[in-house]
Amino acid sequence: MRVPLGDRSYDVTFAPDYQGLAAAIAALDPTRVVVLADEHAPLPDLDANVLVLPSGEASKSWDHAGRVLDRILRVPLDRRSVLVAVGGGVVGDLTGFCAAVALRGIPWVMVPTTLLAMVDSAVGGKTAVNHPAGKNLIGAFHQPSAVWAAAHTLETLPAAELRSGMGEVIKTALLAGEALVSDLARHTPFDLAQRCAAFKANIVAEDERDTGRRAHLNLGHTLGHAYEQVTGFALRHGEAVGLGLVAEARAAVSLGIAPPELPGRIASLLTAAGLPVEPPVLPEEALRAALALDKKASGDILVLPLLRAVGEVTLVRISPAELVERAKAKP
Repeated sequence: MRVPLGDRSYDVTFAPDYQGLAAAIAALDPTRVVVLADEHAPLPDLDANVLVLPSGEASKSWDHAGRVLDRILRVPLDRRSVLVAVGGGVVGDLTGFCAAVALRGIPWVMVPTTLLAMVDSAVGGKTAVNHPAGKNLIGAFHQPSAVWAAAHTLETLPAAELRSGMGEVIKTALLAGEALVSDLARHTPFDLAQRCAAFKANIVAEDERDTGRRAHLNLGHTLGHAYEQVTGFALRHGEAVGLGLVAEARAAVSLGIAPPELPGRIASLLTAAGLPVEPPVLPEEALRAALALDKKASGDILVLPLLRAVGEVTLVRISPAELVERAKAKP
């Protein structure tokens, strides 16, 4: 599939394995290739410098980005050098951010090796590192030059990571409509990833900078990111998003936007995927503080996508305090 963005357009390839990846990178005519790889990711056979990164959100920090830039700038790089991210969302976000700021912008390629990254972060060009105040608060829009997703990388993915990826799959299905929701139990995760990526690619082509319809993709993420932040990232991203989907659906019911059966239906989808549906007990003051620093806030008001029904989204302006309170309401 292709993400049509004028001179920033790129192909997203779903393939059985890495065969053809080297040729796709060579087509960019790079002077040098530097691979930034998660320590657990299957490495492709490329003629490249390789920097292996530790897994986990701790790698996605301002300090760590500085150390990575120190390393890769010594290669040295020029503006035709290409960075290649091999791993999940953490490595992709970090690599894309480094590509955005190194030499004021160099090309990069995303090779997602987790279901979550194939579905979500690989497409769209949102790059970022975390700040102690919140997730993804330091970043840039910087589209990749290519994306290559290989089915074989999911074969060795831990079951917990595969389940986490299903959180993003379910979110996308709720946005896309009943057809994808009904197919959740009938297709392989890799097949679902392709359909989710195609759905996202169409939205990114319409709204690259998150000023319109792309904001719908934040469904479940406002409270989800707050849960991640307040728990010190003890929750996997897909788990947190799933919890956010249920809690935000409860808020939608409380606001009179959604029918009372919606939260239960979402919870059933998450349960079938082996994901939690009730967040841990967290200090409400900490949740409100995390929400107040959400990058989607406008002043002290959140701009929150909420489901009216499967496949139907509306944007609501709501304060962090009101969201926390309404998210507790059970129909």
